[in-house]
Amino acid sequence: EGRYDVKDVFLLREKEVPADCTVLIVAGPQKDLLPETTAAIRDYVQNGGKALVMIEPELKERYQNLVALLEGWNLEAGQDVVVDISPMGQLFGTSEFAPLAMEYPWHPITKGFQVATLFGMARSVQAGKDSLPNVTAQNLVQTSPQSWAESDLSLKPPIRFDEGKDRMGPISLAAVATI
Repeated sequence: EGRYDVKDVFLLREKEVPADCTVLIVAGPQKDLLPETTAAIRDYVQNGGKALVMIEPELKERYQNLVALLEGWNLEAGQDVVVDISPMGQLFGTSEFAPLAMEYPWHPITKGFQVATLFGMARSVQAGKDSLPNVTAQNLVQTSPQSWAESDLSLKPPIRFDEGKDRMGPISLAAVATI
């Protein structure tokens, strides 16, 4: 039995994350966040808060402010859609745009986690290659080697791996930053 109090936070109105917030969840917004909103999230995390940020592929909408927020934590959101043609994914009857992940690099978040997970219409998110002071970033969820990060966001058929443009798997779908 979970004991959670879930509350909506309207950062445009409230200007900061409430002090009693344990985890702030940004659940795949339909539009990019405004600079004031990302600043409030950045301040919250910088002061010890925890945030789960989910970001959609940029098929119709650009997420420049949200991507910049992640970059400040040494996390890279790819300009792509992850495609998975692995036999295991097909076994579940999913489309090639629902990558299957079964590899979870060790971290306290993924400790002991061994369940296959499907991600519908996902973009890559990975630990950055930069070294930022007081920030440790690492990948959390990896797709199969039969997947790739598709750079052509028009998604016009046929969908195929294009050498030099697309990035071959395994592809990271989630990453964590510790500040």
